[in-house]
Amino acid sequence: IRLQLNTKPDSFIPLRALSDHLSQAVIDDPTRANLWRAIFFEGGLSFRFVALAVEIGRSLLLEPGLIESDRAGILNNLSNCLSEAGDYAGALEAIREAVIIYRRQAAADPERFEANLARSLNNMSASLNDNGDAAGALVAVREGAEIRRRLAKVNPARFESQLASSLNNLSNGLANAGDGAAALMEMREAVDIYRRLAKKKPADFEPELAQTLNNLSNLLENAGDGPGALAAIREAVDIRRRLAMTNPARFEPGLASSLNNLSNRLNAAGDGPAALAVIRKAVDIHRRLAIADPARFEPDLARSLHNLSIRLGDAADGVGALAAIRLAVDIRRRLAIADPARFKPDLASSLYNLSIRLGGAGDGVGALAAIRQAVGIRRRLVTTNPERIEPDLARSLRWQEALERRFE
Repeated sequence: IRLQLNTKPDSFIPLRALSDHLSQAVIDDPTRANLWRAIFFEGGLSFRFVALAVEIGRSLLLEPGLIESDRAGILNNLSNCLSEAGDYAGALEAIREAVIIYRRQAAADPERFEANLARSLNNMSASLNDNGDAAGALVAVREGAEIRRRLAKVNPARFESQLASSLNNLSNGLANAGDGAAALMEMREAVDIYRRLAKKKPADFEPELAQTLNNLSNLLENAGDGPGALAAIREAVDIRRRLAMTNPARFEPGLASSLNNLSNRLNAAGDGPAALAVIRKAVDIHRRLAIADPARFEPDLARSLHNLSIRLGDAADGVGALAAIRLAVDIRRRLAIADPARFKPDLASSLYNLSIRLGGAGDGVGALAAIRQAVGIRRRLVTTNPERIEPDLARSLRWQEALERRFE
């Protein structure tokens, strides 16, 4: 099953029904859950059998005589599965308990348990981010990185890759906190480590190198280093294209993400035709992935369609630009109904662009309706995150005023 899922995931879509059946079978039954323990601890399967993995984890916690270290390990994985299932509050509760256990154990036996504490801190940081606590997430990932840096000095062969992972996450947290210089420094170190590791073991570390190069490109662009950003994303795309040729099911999602970023970098460098060609490839991949697994890939498809609309607009293809942004809005509107906290900001962004396209096409009624929806969403969002939303709200209000002067 594991081999088939990793190579031909589409063929197992009907097994979602089997997953639901098995989920019911293991509820409150640790003995049965143990029979399926491998699925719970196999991260590559969790997103396809997430309901089953969650119930296995919950049932394993009921096992009589469960020792603390095993409980913490189960909680750590259960948190990841709950996050995949969209239960961010439950995921945070589980990982908090895992951190408490590992912190107590690491105080008594640091050599044995500090590595586990660092891993759970890394996961708790991601969970805190999912729950909107960016400051808490940064504190957690910083502590995890400090532990892994100390461990890597003593045993680099074992812990350097884990340190690079924490540095990558720490960089993202610093960037979100507005400290771009520190974020860039941490990401450069992560790239250096992964580059060194990938030379020795390319199969193990090239995927991580590509991801950190992707992230480095974004940071360099934000720092005003356009040529450096373009070079980094080109290298990431080259790696991911090569990986996707041998294992498309595993690596095509990452390739599409990097193609999206490459399109942005090429456009910033003034190469509009190349930027358009690249974003078309990203849309093609995301469209195919979203057909097979809409829950996982429709958000990515919407982002690519949004960017395709911008590139088409730059190429003076107003009709194509309008069609692409309509599709992006349709997807994001549906996603925002299911998860408003996560997708309302993206919906507002696409509504703003839809309004611009409709205004350019002379549809004043449609343009005003779209921008008023965007303004309404951003007015609600600005109360919770003013630093991020206020510039977007101000831009939306200016466009709304321009439309009202023109069409009313």
